[in-house]
This record gives sequence, C-alpha cells and structure tokens, in this order.
Amino acid sequence: MKSGSGFSKYDSKEINRSVYYYKDVDVLINKENIKDANALAEYEADMTMLRQYQLEKEQMVKGRFGITHLKRIHGYIFQDIYPFAGKLRTENIEKGSTHFCKSQFIVGETYVGGFQ
Repeated sequence: MKSGSGFSKYDSKEINRSVYYYKDVDVLINKENIKDANALAEYEADMTMLRQYQLEKEQMVKGRFGITHLKRIHGYIFQDIYPFAGKLRTENIEKGSTHFCKSQFIVGETYVGGFQ
C-alpha cells in the first residue's frame, strides 16, 4: 500500500475486494467518480464544511444521539460525496495513523451506548 497524501492514506487489507474502494486504486468510491486522492480530499473538505455549517446553523438533523441519529448526521454531512454515507461500515478502514472504529464494534446501540 502506498503512503501518499490525502485519501491515499486510507488503507484496507484487501483494497481490490473492498466495497469502499475503487478496484486497484486506494481511493474511496465517491459520487463524483474522483479517483485522485488529493482531488477527493479537497472535494470532501469543501462539501463537508458546507454541510457542517448547515447542520450547525439550521439544525437539519434532530435526534437523541443514538445510532439512528448518528447515522443521520453522517449521512447529512457526507451525502454529496459517498454512496455509503449514513450507513454502518462492514469493513475496517483507516487513514494514516488514524484507525476508525472496527466494523465489528459498530453494531446497533453498542457503539454509542455512552451517548444515550
């Protein structure tokens, strides 16, 4: 796995079999079909900044911070970018030295039990 910048830092053990990455490219599948890691990082930064601003100012997603609410927040923020926005992951992914919660631990309310 190459250690370039931007989204090329996302790693999956089996990129070619991943449901989240383009085949033979370590870039997450996205709605704009951007396959350049730096271009995707820029696009994500722009779009998520806009959606986060809207979320804060207009409170577009209401809820009680259970798993359903957190999925709706994720879906709102990343809706323009990723087809999997707002859905529970089925694979482990990481970005550089940041390891996201392992997919096997993102099950129902157990992941957000402390928020309820």
